[in-house]
Amino acid sequence: MIQKGTNSADLVIQKIKENADLSRTFLHIDLDSFFASVELLDRPDLADKPVGSTSMLATSNYIARRFGVRAGMAGFIGRRLCPDLVIIPSNHSKYTQISHRIRTIIATYDRDFHAGSLDEALLSLDSHLQARLQSTPQDRTFLEATLNAGGCSCHLPMNKLTSQSLHAQTMTLVDSTTCQICSLVIEGDRIWRTFGTGVEDVAQELRFRIKQHTRLTGSVGVAHNSMLAKICSEINKPNGQYILDKSSISSIGEFMAEMPVLKVPGIGKVTTVLLNAIGVWTCGDILSQRGLLTCLFKSVEYFLSAAIGLTKCRLNISQQKSISVERTFPSTGSLNYLVSKCGYLACILHEELIKEDFETRGLSIKLKTDKFKISTHSLLIHSYTQNLSVISTACIGLVKRQLSSSRFAGRSFRLLGIRAYRLRPATSQNYIDRFTVVGCVNTCCCACCGSAKRQNIKTQMQPPIKNQKKKSNKKQKRDKHTSKITDYFLKNKHFV
Repeated sequence: MIQKGTNSADLVIQKIKENADLSRTFLHIDLDSFFASVELLDRPDLADKPVGSTSMLATSNYIARRFGVRAGMAGFIGRRLCPDLVIIPSNHSKYTQISHRIRTIIATYDRDFHAGSLDEALLSLDSHLQARLQSTPQDRTFLEATLNAGGCSCHLPMNKLTSQSLHAQTMTLVDSTTCQICSLVIEGDRIWRTFGTGVEDVAQELRFRIKQHTRLTGSVGVAHNSMLAKICSEINKPNGQYILDKSSISSIGEFMAEMPVLKVPGIGKVTTVLLNAIGVWTCGDILSQRGLLTCLFKSVEYFLSAAIGLTKCRLNISQQKSISVERTFPSTGSLNYLVSKCGYLACILHEELIKEDFETRGLSIKLKTDKFKISTHSLLIHSYTQNLSVISTACIGLVKRQLSSSRFAGRSFRLLGIRAYRLRPATSQNYIDRFTVVGCVNTCCCACCGSAKRQNIKTQMQPPIKNQKKKSNKKQKRDKHTSKITDYFLKNKHFV
């Protein structure tokens, strides 16, 4: 059977290699300890101290990581590992604002980039590299710093022109001289830096511009597909870059041979444990054990394509399979608190669905206890929707149902998350599905939890679509019911 599996795997590998496309160029940028670094902008006195964010650590700087402090770790555990750990409260609005500034810069290289989170992004550089070949040096010249007394030292301070546009200034260089050490162009009391047209120059330029305008550093990886670009961005962290040689399939295979399977995007901790149990620790082991893996795993095709570094290029957001949001908080067993938190998360999820133009039919919740045990629960709703009331009531119904079970009796929780899956592009729909709720629910009022409470209050909705057809009686009844659900939300405002 294993021999048969080996033969089958060989055919899969052959097909993958035949369809391989090495012509693409993807860049993945990952900002270095983003949340902690943002906090250090306002607290420079902590620059040489181990820092974490929130009691349930959302991030840690590189000094804290030397002691084993990691994101997702409880604050008390972090302090045991590092007694001098400084824990500061998180500020999501500040992180979002700075992330938006960074994305504005990233968009000048690829307008359709994909942001996996606030601190990372994936770009396709194919079009930009072609356009760059036709650009002038002035198009690739950016302000470096003001000139120190004594000339260019190649260790120039950050410029302090914070009021300047996000797009660094460019100008025609007249009567300028160039530093022979760092290639910086010196003109008057300002120094300008000109970048080349190659892919390595693009990576350097992007990191440079982000640092100039935010004082944050990022690490970059460049490869022919998104998976390898992400792996490469981890190689020279922090504040570095790695450009993978994509001249041949064999060179890519050599690069992946010693790569631990845990570092491969798409292979999580649980799968890694299973692979380790049968002697698979690296991507090279995947190939040597390909016959056995074919017999044991349905996802063997992805394992094989990852092992040789030839996964499919995925950047289009329409291929996204789910959208999720979660929050940590001090340990609590309060049902009211968890329900309110769930309503708050539902509002965020609803905004993301609208922003990404998706509608969903599957919803799930994630609960983490104070003992770090994770439990997930899901349901399918009757039809695809973006409706906030449907999303809220379904998720809150799941929370109530799980907390009322004997399994969670007396338990405390420190994390709650909700996820929308079974996504599809939003279709033309009635404006009622995009109404805005001014409050969050305190209790569920749908079939999910058995409640049937309904009250009447005015709702706030987006303007109706023009030339809308007259509603049927069935549609009017459903909208009336939705309005009543919304009314109940408004009267029970419990935002967290």
